[in-house]
Amino acid sequence: MTSIRDNIGDRPKHSFKVNYYDQTLDHFNYRPGSYATFKQKYVILSKYWGGRNLSAPIFVYLGAETSLSYYDNGFMEDNAEQFNALLVYIEHRYYGDSIPFGSREEAYRNSSTLGYFNSAQAIADYADILIHVKRKLHAQASPIIAVGGSYGGTLASSAPILYFDDVTPNDGYYAVASRDFQEESQSCYETIKRSWNEIVRIASEPDGLSILSQKFKTCSLDDIYSRAAQYNPSDVTLLCQASPPPPLVTHHVFVIHLVMILKAGVGRVLENLSKTLVAITTKEGAHCWDIDDSFPTDPEWLVKQREEEVKAIKGWLNKYYYDLQSSKLF
Repeated sequence: MTSIRDNIGDRPKHSFKVNYYDQTLDHFNYRPGSYATFKQKYVILSKYWGGRNLSAPIFVYLGAETSLSYYDNGFMEDNAEQFNALLVYIEHRYYGDSIPFGSREEAYRNSSTLGYFNSAQAIADYADILIHVKRKLHAQASPIIAVGGSYGGTLASSAPILYFDDVTPNDGYYAVASRDFQEESQSCYETIKRSWNEIVRIASEPDGLSILSQKFKTCSLDDIYSRAAQYNPSDVTLLCQASPPPPLVTHHVFVIHLVMILKAGVGRVLENLSKTLVAITTKEGAHCWDIDDSFPTDPEWLVKQREEEVKAIKGWLNKYYYDLQSSKLF
């Protein structure tokens, strides 16, 4: 079965321009070493941009905990033409080609070099690059729409921000993942739940941990279940189809052997904070699905969710252009 992300990169390869910015190592201190720089990668697609004379917007993708892939944000390019938007993709420091201290080995060497590897520095990086891009293009009046997913979404003022204030229980993620399996099939949920007891029983036997690790790859079980719930609802269905109902299971680790064949609301703001700080929610979903490429087979709820997101962006831009015209600053 095709997963949500199998087709990423199938879109036409447009003329992305790869750039490297001389990024400041430390934005918040004034020690001599703070002024060191490194090359930070960012990519621009100008095909759809309406230009500075129209104060056309800039859509920026805030890279997260991986090297930059220009095609993992279909939402921006799918909507760039209707907004006449310039697309900018920025790689997060310490990933991909954006490595301080000359090499990955040096950058990851110790706590001193890793001390510059944090979200506050990353946000300052993005601000510096965007100011540079606007200055270079003489586009000071162009508004910026920031887009991100997961950690990148947190940097773009979204994602699971309530976790930071202990508003959401620490096990909230797994509670939602468990509910996904329960909603798919109660018997599937019970089977998987009971399988953990069997894992504990075998683990307590002589060489039990070794048996579990070697034969059933239990170290990856947590990841298999949670990633299925988080990234691809169809995988939850597949896992449950592979799991026999409880009455047929005499050895619950059998379920694990078959496996070796979140919903997005955890920790997030689920209500509008104001007319402009909006929360678009859905009972369906998969992690970052709304910013992936769109396909004719997308479910109706996903199409509507993206429409709501586009509507919110239009509202923000309309308000910006009204204020811009009224102030006549540019």
